[in-house]
Amino acid sequence: MYTTIARWTIEHDPDATRQCYARIPGEYACNCQSCENYLALREGDLPRELWNLLGSLAIPFRKPAEIGLAQTGTGESVQYGVWYHFVGRIVAGADCWKPTSETGYMYDGEGIAPGVSFGSSSNLALVNDAFAGRPTVQLDFQLEVPWVLDTLSHPFFDAFNPAFANRNPDS
Repeated sequence: MYTTIARWTIEHDPDATRQCYARIPGEYACNCQSCENYLALREGDLPRELWNLLGSLAIPFRKPAEIGLAQTGTGESVQYGVWYHFVGRIVAGADCWKPTSETGYMYDGEGIAPGVSFGSSSNLALVNDAFAGRPTVQLDFQLEVPWVLDTLSHPFFDAFNPAFANRNPDS
């Protein structure tokens, strides 16, 4: 199956991707508040385009390869870098990770919705063994999303975003 998203044309196999994810037990396993917040997001918290893309590729939202908290966003939002994998290959479109030096890369994704940037890459990281022996593509997202947890105790937020430092989750 072929899909074109932004500058990428990708060939993907949803059935094979589903089989790979079925072999991965449980969900993403990190209990820090940043990761818990991302995993607590629901359909109304994220643009429909993101859910549609994950669904069309047969990627379960709660099984990313990695969740990285990039920084606090505006107001009570946070910015994440998150990636997933799927069975397939990039047919057309430059990799979303542009080399800046011999060992450095810069993210070069494309907006697919307000606050959401997407990219496809053949430079893979943290690929689960369930994908072994299959052609695999990395799906990268940079996104700004709301903080949805009732609790918040993270020195990163307090130091860099007064909206979080002065937040009273009990009110």
